[in-house]
Amino acid sequence: MLLLTEPGPVLVTGGAGFIGSHLTRSLLDAGFDVSVLDDFSAASPGLLPSDCRLRVLRGSVLDPDATAMACRGAMFVFHLAGIVGMNRVTAIPELTYRTSLAGTANVLRCSHPVPVVLFSSSAVYGLTTGSFGSAEGDASREKACAYDGRRRGYASGKWQSERLGTRAWRTGRPVLTIRPFNVVGPGQGTDGGMVIPRLVNEALSGEPLTVFGDGRQSRCFSEISTFVSSVLRLSGSAPAWHSGWNCFNVGTQVATSILDLARVVIEETGSSSRMVSCPYESVFPDKADVRRRVPDVRRITHAIGPIAWPDVRAIVRQCILPTELARITTREVRW
Repeated sequence: MLLLTEPGPVLVTGGAGFIGSHLTRSLLDAGFDVSVLDDFSAASPGLLPSDCRLRVLRGSVLDPDATAMACRGAMFVFHLAGIVGMNRVTAIPELTYRTSLAGTANVLRCSHPVPVVLFSSSAVYGLTTGSFGSAEGDASREKACAYDGRRRGYASGKWQSERLGTRAWRTGRPVLTIRPFNVVGPGQGTDGGMVIPRLVNEALSGEPLTVFGDGRQSRCFSEISTFVSSVLRLSGSAPAWHSGWNCFNVGTQVATSILDLARVVIEETGSSSRMVSCPYESVFPDKADVRRRVPDVRRITHAIGPIAWPDVRAIVRQCILPTELARITTREVRW
């Protein structure tokens, strides 16, 4: 089986999105020829670099013909295409579900038999809270359904797409599944409802920082460049592909409450903004907020060793400057 160890043609679906664009840049920097398939429904071509080794195809993984064209010649596939962000997935749950399930089916079929890395979500662990980390075996259809408010949506779609990958893996197909935990960093937009860019934007605008509920719910914020380098190392690790398990949690184990995050944002921006509380259910009806979820990372640690993750203050600092520059550019354009 070909591991991701020597440069060759690689396909990244959803390669113009936040994680996808960072992954694409890293692959190009490592000497790979990269094809990106993206429908640009929630991504910007501006996130992609100008490079003669980059081929960009506008199309959806829901389109079998576009997917087949993108897969042609690829020797390795990273499948990230999907609808993300609480704002988006709540507004269009059925399309979110179908994009995960049918899109993954198309990618697996059209790319056969090359290795595929599927990107799932920590949402497959549902609303479970506790003092122990979420182990890969703790995910279930029922927990994913509970996360979605007892209807088909983001988490259940990811769970079902994982089942397709695992089924292919059990027949001998090289398939890995990544479960990211709150990947954040520069280039992440605010329109999907991501908390760090939203709070940074509010602080720089002098607006109140909106905190859902009591703010004591926590997240494990995993910095984007460290996440991408970890995924690439995992993809090139023989133990990962022969470990007897094809799902890997990827993320920091340091949990930060939203209240503490908001305080860090205010301190690092020097903002005079205050925090205001907003009931979670008033924004996302029929859905419950996750209070705490920490990844169990024993499997990835066994495969590639310990990962040193930047702390949340360093991440916030990374996000402030690009946001300030974007705001300045927007003002200049308006003038």
